[in-house]
Amino acid sequence: IREWISEKKFEVGKDIGLAFCPERVDPLNTKWKLENIPRVIYCSDDQTFEITKKIYFFVNHANLVRVSSAKVAEVVKSFENAFRLVNISLVNELAILCDKLGINVKEVINAASTKPFGFMPFYPGAGAGGHCIPKDPRFLLESAKNNNLEFSTIQNALEINENMPKYVSDKIEEVVKEKGLKKNVLVCGLSYKPDVEDMRDSSGFKIMLELKKRNFEIFGYDYYYKPKLLKKYLQENSMKEFEFVNIKKLDNEIIKKISCLCIVQHHTKNKLKINEIYEKSLIPFIYDCQNQIKKNNKSKSILYSLGNCF
Repeated sequence: IREWISEKKFEVGKDIGLAFCPERVDPLNTKWKLENIPRVIYCSDDQTFEITKKIYFFVNHANLVRVSSAKVAEVVKSFENAFRLVNISLVNELAILCDKLGINVKEVINAASTKPFGFMPFYPGAGAGGHCIPKDPRFLLESAKNNNLEFSTIQNALEINENMPKYVSDKIEEVVKEKGLKKNVLVCGLSYKPDVEDMRDSSGFKIMLELKKRNFEIFGYDYYYKPKLLKKYLQENSMKEFEFVNIKKLDNEIIKKISCLCIVQHHTKNKLKINEIYEKSLIPFIYDCQNQIKKNNKSKSILYSLGNCF
């Protein structure tokens, strides 16, 4: 942009003003929305900042945090998502350890959350997806490499995140083999987070691909799934197209064919049906990536959760 301005013989801060405001949003967050999230912004000069405040008054009441350069604003954005990635990866490693120790990772996290300072709870899952958390930290990583530095914390976090679908698939394959079940699986909740239709960089697809390599018959279900978007999502996830049986509804005719139900995301729309499947023992083996199903000793279904595999 600055090159274009220079070619036109304009002077930034005199003839033209520049403002840069990175995205800061959390889809479906009921507390923090566009209208009350503070926004980090770079403005080339004071007049541009005053103009920008008038514009953003209609967005978030001009709750703007001004920084000294566009580079600072961009690093802020990348660091915010790196913070989340690192903590998600940390808690996922804790979940793997809890599997080995035979304790419930949620109990550990919930107890730690009673500390009134110096702690923020994160919860495990099959890997962070979407268009921000797995990608934005890479800008910091590449910037570090370009300056002959290592950002090993981010590098390690990315590797842990990328390995989570394999860890989940290993556990599913292990239990299916141990219990003598048929090698088929229904992967439920294919979006990158609960109650959204966005499937970019989805762990659900990655688990399906892992199990496909191991000769599992793959079924997939998501309340928000749109078949016409499959090719787009696979391309964005750097995946090639593969075959799986797309389930349009969790009806009992389909369910009785399934040996393993892997729940990657718990959509609110599926909650009652998933509880019914578990409580009525409609599927022999359930793997809950988010550790949300409450153990019920009356159920005959084998229930494993990430960070709670007994």
